[in-house]
Amino acid sequence: MRAWIIGLTVALALVSAEGGHAATVFSGIGLGDEEWIPDGRGSGMGGAGVALLDGQNFIRLNPAVLGSFRRPALSALFRAEQRRAKDRFVENRLSEGDVGHIRLVVPRGKWTVFRIGIEPVTGVNFSFAQPEPGNVEPDTLRLKVRGGLQAISVGMGVRLSNDRLFLGGSLDAVVIGTIRETWTRVFARSDTLFPSQDEISRGHRGARWTVGAAYRAGGGFSVGAFLTPRASLTQTRRLKTPFSVETLSSVKVRLPTSFGGGVAFVGGKWAVAADVTASLWGEVDPSRYRNAYGLAAGVNYVTGQEDPLGRGKRIPLRMGVSRKVLHYAGLPGSGGAVTETALGAGVGLPFRGGWGRFDLSFEVGKRGDVQKNGAEEVFFRQTFSIVGWPR
Repeated sequence: MRAWIIGLTVALALVSAEGGHAATVFSGIGLGDEEWIPDGRGSGMGGAGVALLDGQNFIRLNPAVLGSFRRPALSALFRAEQRRAKDRFVENRLSEGDVGHIRLVVPRGKWTVFRIGIEPVTGVNFSFAQPEPGNVEPDTLRLKVRGGLQAISVGMGVRLSNDRLFLGGSLDAVVIGTIRETWTRVFARSDTLFPSQDEISRGHRGARWTVGAAYRAGGGFSVGAFLTPRASLTQTRRLKTPFSVETLSSVKVRLPTSFGGGVAFVGGKWAVAADVTASLWGEVDPSRYRNAYGLAAGVNYVTGQEDPLGRGKRIPLRMGVSRKVLHYAGLPGSGGAVTETALGAGVGLPFRGGWGRFDLSFEVGKRGDVQKNGAEEVFFRQTFSIVGWPR
């Protein structure tokens, strides 16, 4: 069984390193959509969990919750998404899937817990076509942007003050993933003029860190908070044409300051969490971005009765809701904030022997508005997660 788990982890790591990212219709701006993918349980709880201290919380936002783990655990997640995107003129249906993360948690000693994993940072999936009939030879200019940034992440959490105070930190080394822009000019006279195609690859190198804290207040309640300061990445742009490959430039790009807090309750069969988060994208480039904000709340209920001998299966059931103001200012010529509202639900299916479970969650929601932002999307997202050795 142990060899099977190791093989699964390696396979998912390879897929994660090479695969693309699901993203919104707005993701062609800058570095794309910021990814804060929760674990399988959190996906069914609206993404909430900044303060959830129950030894099963793999959330990336607050590394302090690592301190609540008492035994090694593994989380590997895959997401599939169907989207109906439209603007004032056209409507498209898209289907995408990608590996969300791989996270391994290992306690060391009595008070310290370590985490290592591969994490998505941003995701881009954007297409655009512009007919140009006024040229000498009529043609269509097409732009396709794909890819994203990923990080090798390490974190540490500690328990202090008789298991009441939890502190943690994590470091993301952004060294994986490329954003590719493909520019294609297709001529109307295809019999005599061949399409021209240029590809710009944007690679990134850099690091960012996060600190967090959580406090178990008693009565099953806990509070938590995190801070991710603004970080700079080195972006290297390379141009590939049918005739040559050359380095265009090496510039600095920035990721925003992010912070947030939450409250949670754990008691009996119930776990309840609510979070508020913010990312200050306006400080990165106020001409293109707005500050982003998010609210999330969710509940996890476990059926059956706890049995020390492990007889019978206890099934976790989840529900959640989230509301976000995204960091995009909308398409050119539009106004108003781009918002996203989503409802989620999920279930956990324990494996025989109690060594892990399969988490399945569903989310449905809408982002943007054609009248306010120039475009909108309705999405249906499915998250599949394997959790090994949960408490």
